[in-house]
Amino acid sequence: MIVALSAAVGLSLTACGADVDVTTGRADSITTEPGSPDTTDDTTDDTGPPSTEPSDPSDPSAPTTTLEQVIDDSNDIADVVNVGNDKEPRAYDEFVAASLSDVQAFWRATYPQVYGEPFEELAGGIYAAYRNREDDIPGCGQPRTSYEEVAQFVAFYCTLGDFMVYDDGDRSLLGALAENFGPSIMGVVLAHEFGHAIQFRTGDLEQGYPTIRTEQQADCFAGAWVNWASSGQSPTIQLTDADIRGGLIAMVTVRDPVGITQEVEGAHGSAFDRVGAFQVGFTQGAQRCSEILEDPLPLMPNEFLSDLDAFNEGDLPYGFDPETDIIPLVVDALNLYWTFDAGGAGIEFPELTLVPVSSTDEISCPDLSPPVVEQTAVVCSSTNEVYFDEPFAEQLYNDPIEGRADFAVGYLIATGWAEEAQLLLGSPLTGEPRALANDCLVGAWSADMLPGRPLRPEEGEARAGQASPGDLDEAVLAAITIGDPGFGDDRIGSAFEKIDSFREGVLGGIPACTERING
Repeated sequence: MIVALSAAVGLSLTACGADVDVTTGRADSITTEPGSPDTTDDTTDDTGPPSTEPSDPSDPSAPTTTLEQVIDDSNDIADVVNVGNDKEPRAYDEFVAASLSDVQAFWRATYPQVYGEPFEELAGGIYAAYRNREDDIPGCGQPRTSYEEVAQFVAFYCTLGDFMVYDDGDRSLLGALAENFGPSIMGVVLAHEFGHAIQFRTGDLEQGYPTIRTEQQADCFAGAWVNWASSGQSPTIQLTDADIRGGLIAMVTVRDPVGITQEVEGAHGSAFDRVGAFQVGFTQGAQRCSEILEDPLPLMPNEFLSDLDAFNEGDLPYGFDPETDIIPLVVDALNLYWTFDAGGAGIEFPELTLVPVSSTDEISCPDLSPPVVEQTAVVCSSTNEVYFDEPFAEQLYNDPIEGRADFAVGYLIATGWAEEAQLLLGSPLTGEPRALANDCLVGAWSADMLPGRPLRPEEGEARAGQASPGDLDEAVLAAITIGDPGFGDDRIGSAFEKIDSFREGVLGGIPACTERING
């Protein structure tokens, strides 16, 4: 069996002469070199701290982004990878060598604690594939693996021979991702494949679990390894906050295409699903990851709701036209949610009006909250107006990863309604905790937009708004864009912290947010 990366979802392909189950992901609208193969990465995770609890990502003592990765460079790439005789040097080689060495050290320490037996080294090793490689790469059921097969999968683990291969070609997607978003993405991807090697050792790959569960577990393992490598437990590598952010980006860029159900063979999950599994591994460790196959994490709907939704690929145009554009729809949905039942918060909520501005200087309000509008939305309670940074909202919509990201705009605007809710609730929170509570409240509203919620009487036969596949992923992208650079910056929360708070609201609703507000 091959557990691999591929450009398509839900396919059972034949590669290397053997029937293989292909786990897949995608990378939409990623800036790659011209001619890059249109394939996608799948990240994998071998993780779990050996004898200590996972570090708390909200701990101000967590590593900062002021230093690049601290790497023990005593291992050359050829010490841990079969590079063949013609490999060209890559900018990420040192990081790949260090991360692969560290992932294996991690599992030597962690596997016995989680599974009660020693970790078995990869029998077949790890191979770098490139077009002009003369030395053979083992086949998965046939004598050899061609470069074209590796380029199709990007990276894979093969149970027949117990080996891993990754695309090291001139125009590989992995190389493009590493160049655009940092080499830590390489570490997360390869750690994910090690996660599948762990599943082979436990026998779980042969148990018939749905692909989405084995992929969730691999993503969870990846998060656990990143925790190990960022919290001072690794003897080989020290990942920074920027690298943790890179891991989140990896989860986003290799998600399933919108419109695909997670029940299909080969599905990996949406970005919301994958980031969640990664965060569970990071915060709860490999022991929790080992339980995911029997106790899986919740999944969010990912199928299109209508032919029109599919035609638009789940995204409405950016603008203010009440008949066609995203901004008026978001405002209507927010007012409906908060005005009619206050989102279940038990407060009297006024209908708010949205006002676009480009800077705080354009606002005249005696009780503006928060006091600065740049890169967010703020509320003026005395006038029942929400001001939002309109140029930044348009920037979020034209996301470099997603392309069109209409719900990223919704995430930004919804922050103003969340801030009004905190004012009405008498929230004592300030600073970063208040901003993270707003993320939670935005998540609760977002969950109300998901398919399946019963119609309210005031909605008649149609809902004011409903989320499309990929919308929660776009909110995750917005959090990555807006968030503080590091855990210790304590301004509005790091990307990790903001996504965690948003997910808490989506999964736990208003009660989870009010508990956060009330302490």
